[in-house]
Amino acid sequence: VEQPMTAVIGAGLATYLDKGVGDSIVLEGEGRDHLETVTVVGVAKRVGGTGQFSSKQTSVWTGSSTVLVGMGTFRVLANDPSLGPPDPNARLVRLVMAAAAPGVDEVDLTTDLRLAYATEHSLRISSTREVIDITRREARTGQLFLVVLTALTSVLAVFGVFAVIYASIYGRRAEIGMLKAIGCPGRHLLRVFVSEAMVMTLSATLTGVTAGVVLAWSLRVSQSFQMETPTTFAMDPIVVPAMLLFMILSSLASALVATFSYRHRRAIDI
Repeated sequence: VEQPMTAVIGAGLATYLDKGVGDSIVLEGEGRDHLETVTVVGVAKRVGGTGQFSSKQTSVWTGSSTVLVGMGTFRVLANDPSLGPPDPNARLVRLVMAAAAPGVDEVDLTTDLRLAYATEHSLRISSTREVIDITRREARTGQLFLVVLTALTSVLAVFGVFAVIYASIYGRRAEIGMLKAIGCPGRHLLRVFVSEAMVMTLSATLTGVTAGVVLAWSLRVSQSFQMETPTTFAMDPIVVPAMLLFMILSSLASALVATFSYRHRRAIDI
């Protein structure tokens, strides 16, 4: 800020141009044949809240690499020399980042700023706390949607598991009849087929959850690698247990319905 005609460039741009601290680069300004030479005073992999700084040269190829300059330097670059010297009063600021003082409520501060500046001066004001709260509400909405979807899917799963269990029972009529003939109680048959149904549904559910988590994690890591942002592994503490619970209930209901008639019929009838 205090040194005119200086700049901070990204690490990817520095590698691409083979420039470092103390070297000079030429920037193109407004107007015809307007070139300005600036001195590199810093090379950054990341600068929070402003522009795009990266160590990857792909950002340079797409033209999205930022060059950070001071206000005075920017006024020179944004001014057409044929129109005279730069106007020191021209409005240039588009983004202001600030932190609330200790003891000041961030939500109240944001509300006051909006009342004072948002409408009259067309300024967009946001706060980190609001963004976090909105993100959490959106996450809860997504969780509710997935839980409802899982509940509907479990209703369909009842019919699918019922068909499989009933086919298994029908193919084992002789075995069931012999068990009934020697005095095997109906609850024993129920436990057997409930166990089979739960193994089948839980194995399918866990396979699907594992595949989905691995796929989502792979996509997220790939995006984070491209954007050079850290990633923390996390598992939804509501949706995944809800899936397992609904699948257990669906397998239990399927087994109860499929074995009902065989549990109450005589061995000779079976």
